[in-house]
Amino acid sequence: MTASAPTMLPAATLRAIAKKYGYDAPEIDPPQSGYRNTSFRFRTARGDDLNFILYKREPDIVRLIRRTNALGGYVYERGLPVRAPVDKRILRVGQRHGSLYRYLDGETIPWEAYTMKHIKLLGMAMARFHDAARQFGGEMPDVEDVYAAIVLRMNAYFGDPNVTRALRDKLGMAVDAPDFTALLDQARRLPGRTVLHMDMVRSNVLFREAKAGDGFTVGNITLSGILDLEKAARGHVLFDVARSLAFLLVDCARPGASVRRYFLESGYRKRGGQNLQPVRLPSGDMLESLITLFLTYDFYKFLRQNPYESLPENHHFIRTAAVLRAQKVVQ
Repeated sequence: MTASAPTMLPAATLRAIAKKYGYDAPEIDPPQSGYRNTSFRFRTARGDDLNFILYKREPDIVRLIRRTNALGGYVYERGLPVRAPVDKRILRVGQRHGSLYRYLDGETIPWEAYTMKHIKLLGMAMARFHDAARQFGGEMPDVEDVYAAIVLRMNAYFGDPNVTRALRDKLGMAVDAPDFTALLDQARRLPGRTVLHMDMVRSNVLFREAKAGDGFTVGNITLSGILDLEKAARGHVLFDVARSLAFLLVDCARPGASVRRYFLESGYRKRGGQNLQPVRLPSGDMLESLITLFLTYDFYKFLRQNPYESLPENHHFIRTAAVLRAQKVVQ
């Protein structure tokens, strides 16, 4: 999946938007586009660095913006470097809606470029996020409901005889997915729920060179921003841990044992200060089962979003398939 071309807004419109929030914006950067939105960076006359996010049109988008803004403001006040709104207002711009946020400095980097320090910082930031968001009382979906709907779609897809035939003929593969519905039902009954980010992946995490006074630092690297709270949900922390760990295990250029140690032990437990205990469910070890769920979902998305014939050239797909083959999900 690639970002769409950025939406263009006239400078006069952008300055009028800034005015509505009480700012003069003499400097406006070119727009940057993501999967869901277009962002416009403002530098105001009094030195504020802000970011207006124009969200794409989709059902219930205002409710989603309101929900994520409430969460962002809540955890920002508790010391997390998240994308936080300057106030509660959501503006309508044509047929779309947007909100103004504090700008977060830094850059995303590919998984392959993650070092030991980046992995530790990611674990630390996730632990601190879970702790900061634990008492958030705003509206939030349950993560089990979100993935129950996904599992239904995956089951229908992999159960389609035409898909089975195409996988065999074009990729030489077959899929035998575990009973993820049972996993979700068992996880739903566990205590200790908190708000999860559920998208703390490389495109939503910013890093930069460390400066004096930074709070999320290992060595000379600072984790300076956590973006996009749109997928946040309530559930057990292992859902969030497994989602990010699944990406790291596939795409980070380090041995899996080292990735787990840096992320879980040095990052989440030691630097994040959160206790992370193994959970054994009737369906098996919860963390390992969730990693399999997320890798299967990633595998499914590769198949749905790309011609099968192109996938042997996609190294992310090949790595994901290799891990699932070792787990006997892919044959």
